[in-house]
Amino acid sequence: QIPGSIDAAVTSRIDGLNKEAKYLLKIASIIGRSFPQELLKEIVKEKESYQHIDELEAAEFLVKINKDNNVFYAFRHVLFQEVAYNSLLKSERIIYHKVIAETIEEKFKDAIEGYFGTLAHHYYTCKIFDKALHYSLKAGDEAAELYANEEALSYYNQALSVVEDQPQKALILEKIGDIEFMIGRVEDSLKHYREAKRLVKDKSQQAHSISKIAKVLEQIGKLDESIDIMYKAIKMVEGSETPGVVELYYNLSNILIESKAES
Repeated sequence: QIPGSIDAAVTSRIDGLNKEAKYLLKIASIIGRSFPQELLKEIVKEKESYQHIDELEAAEFLVKINKDNNVFYAFRHVLFQEVAYNSLLKSERIIYHKVIAETIEEKFKDAIEGYFGTLAHHYYTCKIFDKALHYSLKAGDEAAELYANEEALSYYNQALSVVEDQPQKALILEKIGDIEFMIGRVEDSLKHYREAKRLVKDKSQQAHSISKIAKVLEQIGKLDESIDIMYKAIKMVEGSETPGVVELYYNLSNILIESKAES
């Protein structure tokens, strides 16, 4: 929370702007900390209001950035964005979050990959949860590929908070567990893998989850338990030709080889 004296000082500076510049600053605050010039132009209803962008730059609320032949603006300080944003009614914010997300989808569809996180944020905030789920997963997968693990976990947890479909929820839990396992949070990964297993009914999917659980158990030194649940899972899906069975046999063989090497 911003201290009252700082909030009052920033509010006073904003109130010193003319009406059009103040409106422009508030719209910019909803878009985000930084944004492309073209997006702000598309959002602003009164096109003449956009002409006051230079005033916001001169007053040092915004800074202009030229990047890859495109013009971006960023708030010079996060406090300017926060105070401007908080000055809007919640109902106003929700409307603009929706408008911003829809504008990005329509006007920036050829570069949509660069906006997955932005779209996830705007759709989540305006409570359009089906699209928030879609873009949160996209953003999470993108972050995971770049090994931005904490960012990926944040997006996956946001997706988890809005998903309703149980098999899809299990998939998200596994994504979370995979990252946690990779960064050493093995107890957390075990919890999420077990939760994923409880949500799926398909035996092949259960076998897949059990295989992941077994890997964690091996990692934390519970080798006998790991081997035991692998054998039980193989018996459960015995006779079926699914990828889950192959995965179980493969992981079991690796665990047995490692256990012999250690003995």
